[in-house]
Amino acid sequence: MKRFIILLLAFWPLIGMADVYKWVDDEGRVHFSDRPDADSNATRMPGFQTGSPSVDKPASPEPVPAAPGDTPGVYKFPELFGDGSAQQAVSYSIRITTPLQDATVRDNQGIIPVAFTTSPMPEEDFSYQMFLDGMPWYQPFFSQQVYLSNVDRGTHTIQVKLMNAEGAVVGTSNTVTIHLHRASALNRSLR
Repeated sequence: MKRFIILLLAFWPLIGMADVYKWVDDEGRVHFSDRPDADSNATRMPGFQTGSPSVDKPASPEPVPAAPGDTPGVYKFPELFGDGSAQQAVSYSIRITTPLQDATVRDNQGIIPVAFTTSPMPEEDFSYQMFLDGMPWYQPFFSQQVYLSNVDRGTHTIQVKLMNAEGAVVGTSNTVTIHLHRASALNRSLR
Protein backbone atom coordinates (compact mmCIF):
# COMPACT_ATOMS: atom_id res chain seq x y z
CA MET A 1 0.00 0.00 0.00
CA LYS A 2 2.87 2.38 0.81
CA ARG A 3 4.37 1.74 -2.62
CA PHE A 4 1.05 2.62 -4.31
CA ILE A 5 0.77 5.88 -2.36
CA ILE A 6 4.37 6.82 -3.16
CA LEU A 7 3.83 6.11 -6.88
CA LEU A 8 0.58 8.04 -6.82
CA LEU A 9 2.30 11.07 -5.28
CA ALA A 10 5.24 10.79 -7.68
CA PHE A 11 3.01 10.81 -10.76
CA TRP A 12 0.36 13.22 -9.44
CA PRO A 13 1.65 16.17 -11.58
CA LEU A 14 1.25 14.01 -14.69
CA ILE A 15 -2.33 13.16 -13.83
CA GLY A 16 -3.41 16.80 -14.09
CA MET A 17 -2.27 17.20 -17.69
CA ALA A 18 -5.20 15.58 -19.47
CA ASP A 19 -8.74 14.31 -19.07
CA VAL A 20 -8.82 10.61 -18.29
CA TYR A 21 -11.63 8.31 -19.39
CA LYS A 22 -12.39 4.82 -18.07
CA TRP A 23 -14.35 2.02 -19.75
CA VAL A 24 -14.71 -1.76 -19.67
CA ASP A 25 -14.46 -3.71 -22.94
CA ASP A 26 -16.50 -6.78 -23.95
CA GLU A 27 -13.94 -9.11 -22.34
CA GLY A 28 -14.22 -7.34 -18.98
CA ARG A 29 -10.87 -5.51 -19.16
CA VAL A 30 -10.74 -2.00 -17.70
CA HIS A 31 -9.15 0.65 -19.94
CA PHE A 32 -7.96 4.19 -19.22
CA SER A 33 -7.30 6.71 -22.00
CA ASP A 34 -7.12 10.41 -22.82
CA ARG A 35 -9.98 9.91 -25.34
CA PRO A 36 -13.27 8.09 -24.70
CA ASP A 37 -13.81 4.88 -26.65
CA ALA A 38 -16.58 5.44 -29.23
CA ASP A 39 -17.95 1.88 -28.89
CA SER A 40 -18.29 1.94 -25.11
CA ASN A 41 -19.88 3.78 -22.26
CA ALA A 42 -16.72 5.66 -21.21
CA THR A 43 -16.87 7.89 -18.16
CA ARG A 44 -14.63 10.86 -17.41
CA MET A 45 -12.66 10.31 -14.22
CA PRO A 46 -13.34 13.20 -11.81
CA GLY A 47 -10.48 15.23 -10.39
CA PHE A 48 -7.97 14.52 -13.12
CA GLN A 49 -8.03 18.00 -14.71
CA THR A 50 -5.98 19.86 -12.11
CA GLY A 51 -3.53 21.91 -14.14
CA SER A 52 -1.68 22.29 -17.37
CA PRO A 53 1.93 21.51 -18.28
CA SER A 54 4.42 24.32 -18.35
CA VAL A 55 5.29 25.44 -21.86
CA ASP A 56 8.60 27.00 -22.77
CA LYS A 57 8.19 30.48 -24.20
CA PRO A 58 9.20 30.53 -27.88
CA ALA A 59 11.93 32.88 -29.02
CA SER A 60 10.75 36.19 -30.45
CA PRO A 61 10.79 36.34 -34.24
CA GLU A 62 13.41 38.46 -35.94
CA PRO A 63 12.09 41.76 -37.33
CA VAL A 64 11.47 41.60 -41.05
CA PRO A 65 12.78 44.56 -43.07
CA ALA A 66 10.18 46.50 -45.01
CA ALA A 67 9.82 45.51 -48.65
CA PRO A 68 10.34 48.21 -51.29
CA GLY A 69 7.21 50.35 -51.48
CA ASP A 70 6.03 49.40 -47.95
CA THR A 71 5.87 51.82 -45.06
CA PRO A 72 8.28 50.75 -42.28
CA GLY A 73 6.56 50.02 -38.96
CA VAL A 74 3.08 49.52 -40.47
CA TYR A 75 1.63 46.04 -40.13
CA LYS A 76 -0.77 45.13 -42.96
CA PHE A 77 -2.49 42.07 -41.33
CA PRO A 78 -1.78 39.68 -44.21
CA GLU A 79 -3.44 36.75 -42.37
CA LEU A 80 -6.73 38.69 -42.49
CA PHE A 81 -6.45 40.00 -46.03
CA GLY A 82 -5.11 36.90 -47.78
CA ASP A 83 -1.50 37.88 -48.45
CA GLY A 84 0.40 34.56 -48.60
CA SER A 85 3.56 36.10 -47.16
CA ALA A 86 2.25 35.47 -43.62
CA GLN A 87 2.35 31.68 -44.18
CA GLN A 88 5.71 30.94 -42.56
CA ALA A 89 6.86 27.51 -41.45
CA VAL A 90 6.56 27.14 -37.68
CA SER A 91 9.40 25.49 -35.81
CA TYR A 92 8.03 23.23 -33.05
CA SER A 93 10.08 22.32 -30.03
CA ILE A 94 9.09 19.06 -28.28
CA ARG A 95 10.72 18.10 -24.99
CA ILE A 96 10.08 14.84 -23.10
CA THR A 97 9.73 15.75 -19.41
CA THR A 98 8.94 12.29 -18.01
CA PRO A 99 10.76 9.94 -17.80
CA LEU A 100 14.15 11.59 -17.44
CA GLN A 101 17.22 10.53 -19.43
CA ASP A 102 18.64 7.19 -18.14
CA ALA A 103 15.75 6.80 -15.67
CA THR A 104 15.00 3.38 -14.25
CA VAL A 105 11.31 2.46 -14.31
CA ARG A 106 10.15 -0.43 -12.14
CA ASP A 107 6.78 -1.80 -13.19
CA ASN A 108 5.78 -5.46 -13.40
CA GLN A 109 3.14 -4.73 -16.06
CA GLY A 110 5.63 -2.86 -18.24
CA ILE A 111 3.80 0.48 -18.01
CA ILE A 112 5.88 3.58 -18.73
CA PRO A 113 4.27 7.02 -18.24
CA VAL A 114 5.51 9.55 -20.80
CA ALA A 115 4.84 13.30 -20.63
CA PHE A 116 6.17 16.02 -22.89
CA THR A 117 5.74 19.69 -23.77
CA THR A 118 5.38 21.33 -27.18
CA SER A 119 6.21 24.92 -27.94
CA PRO A 120 4.37 26.60 -29.53
CA MET A 121 1.20 24.56 -29.03
CA PRO A 122 0.09 23.04 -32.35
CA GLU A 123 -3.25 23.68 -34.01
CA GLU A 124 -6.15 21.23 -33.75
CA ASP A 125 -5.31 19.29 -36.93
CA PHE A 126 -1.98 18.03 -35.54
CA SER A 127 -1.27 14.72 -33.81
CA TYR A 128 1.63 13.04 -32.03
CA GLN A 129 3.27 9.69 -32.72
CA MET A 130 5.22 7.90 -30.00
CA PHE A 131 8.29 5.87 -31.00
CA LEU A 132 9.71 3.10 -28.83
CA ASP A 133 13.13 1.86 -29.94
CA GLY A 134 12.69 3.67 -33.28
CA MET A 135 9.38 1.94 -34.09
CA PRO A 136 5.94 3.63 -33.99
CA TRP A 137 4.07 2.74 -30.81
CA TYR A 138 0.33 2.13 -31.27
CA GLN A 139 -1.44 4.93 -33.16
CA PRO A 140 -1.21 8.75 -33.32
CA PHE A 141 -2.71 10.59 -30.33
CA PHE A 142 -3.52 14.17 -29.31
CA SER A 143 -2.54 14.42 -25.63
CA GLN A 144 0.84 15.40 -24.20
CA GLN A 145 0.72 12.45 -21.83
CA VAL A 146 0.63 8.78 -22.75
CA TYR A 147 1.21 5.46 -21.02
CA LEU A 148 3.21 2.82 -22.87
CA SER A 149 2.00 -0.58 -21.70
CA ASN A 150 3.34 -4.14 -21.77
CA VAL A 151 6.86 -2.97 -22.62
CA ASP A 152 9.49 -5.70 -22.30
CA ARG A 153 12.16 -5.37 -19.64
CA GLY A 154 15.47 -3.84 -20.67
CA THR A 155 16.84 -0.61 -22.09
CA HIS A 156 14.65 1.34 -24.49
CA THR A 157 14.60 4.67 -26.32
CA ILE A 158 11.53 6.91 -26.46
CA GLN A 159 10.87 9.71 -28.94
CA VAL A 160 7.80 11.76 -29.90
CA LYS A 161 7.08 13.24 -33.33
CA LEU A 162 4.50 15.91 -34.17
CA MET A 163 2.62 15.36 -37.44
CA ASN A 164 0.38 17.70 -39.42
CA ALA A 165 -2.96 16.71 -40.99
CA GLU A 166 -1.17 15.24 -44.03
CA GLY A 167 1.00 13.00 -41.82
CA ALA A 168 4.23 14.93 -42.43
CA VAL A 169 6.56 15.23 -39.43
CA VAL A 170 6.88 18.89 -38.37
CA GLY A 171 8.58 18.43 -35.00
CA THR A 172 10.72 15.82 -33.26
CA SER A 173 11.55 15.49 -29.57
CA ASN A 174 14.81 14.57 -27.96
CA THR A 175 15.45 10.83 -27.62
CA VAL A 176 15.27 9.59 -24.03
CA THR A 177 16.88 6.32 -22.95
CA ILE A 178 15.14 4.47 -20.10
CA HIS A 179 15.69 1.18 -18.30
CA LEU A 180 12.62 -0.93 -17.46
CA HIS A 181 12.82 -3.46 -14.64
CA ARG A 182 10.09 -6.10 -14.35
CA ALA A 183 10.13 -8.74 -11.61
CA SER A 184 10.41 -12.31 -12.79
CA ALA A 185 9.26 -15.54 -11.15
CA LEU A 186 12.37 -17.16 -12.65
CA ASN A 187 14.71 -14.97 -10.56
CA ARG A 188 13.07 -15.59 -7.17
CA SER A 189 15.17 -17.32 -4.55
CA LEU A 190 13.72 -20.49 -3.10
CA ARG A 191 13.64 -20.63 0.70
